[in-house]
Amino acid sequence: MRIAIGVVLVATAIRQWRKMRRPEKPKKPPNWQQHVDGMSPWFALGLAPALQPWVMIGAGVATIVEAKVSSWESYLALALFCVLASASYLALEIYAGLWASRSQPVLARFRTWMNTHTDQIIIVGSLVVGFWLIGKSIYLAVS
Repeated sequence: MRIAIGVVLVATAIRQWRKMRRPEKPKKPPNWQQHVDGMSPWFALGLAPALQPWVMIGAGVATIVEAKVSSWESYLALALFCVLASASYLALEIYAGLWASRSQPVLARFRTWMNTHTDQIIIVGSLVVGFWLIGKSIYLAVS
């Protein structure tokens, strides 16, 4: 299962790299994205599952399911990993909630950086996780 997820991630990276090399006309952001700051919490709650990187989540789940969780230390490590994996989102939400006026310029710069580097992030992340899953699966198969 993990080798298939790894192959999908590597194929995604290759497709994104080829797409990035071609010049493309600027796209207008989707309508929902233009209104993200004013959307209701219920709409955001419904929209969130549609925007998740499901292949990466599948890779994480495949790894966690095969983990040998047998002691309280293993459970603690797994719980800390989950908290750490969510910490960046949580930190941004807390920052924006507590210091709304100060956070707007910082978050605007962060959004600009993300918009200009999305392709590179997808390519590098997909290649690293994809090759790691493929390599680990092959290693476990031959050993």
